[in-house]
Amino acid sequence: MNVEKQEIHFLQKILPRFVNCAMEIQIIDVAEDAEKEVAPPIHRHLAKWELIENDTMVRLYFNSYQFIAIPVITDGGSLKQVGVQIKQDNQAKPECDKYLENDQRDYEQQTVLQMNDRERKLIYQIVFSRPSTKY
Repeated sequence: MNVEKQEIHFLQKILPRFVNCAMEIQIIDVAEDAEKEVAPPIHRHLAKWELIENDTMVRLYFNSYQFIAIPVITDGGSLKQVGVQIKQDNQAKPECDKYLENDQRDYEQQTVLQMNDRERKLIYQIVFSRPSTKY
């Protein structure tokens, strides 16, 4: 499987998990003549998503009509999962107690995707936060 198909397959696998989850989109302009001040991040929930333009772009919908289109595959571009982290509101439980039903602590999982559009010299960082769950 070539790199482009791997990236598309990766998106098709991971994005359905984040429908109805919070997302933060940060667009960073790394061009030499870019504005010095970074634009504020976009905070929305992912309502749905779709691949467009022969699977070279992905639309992340905030609702039925509003979306942001992000290039998935460009000449010299790349898509990668930067990290997955789990945050919790207090100290970790011992491993043996982790799955007790009366645990009232909230856990939040965040997945960070990064798409580099070298043609336009933009970096898209998307942080998906899963809803808190109780163990």
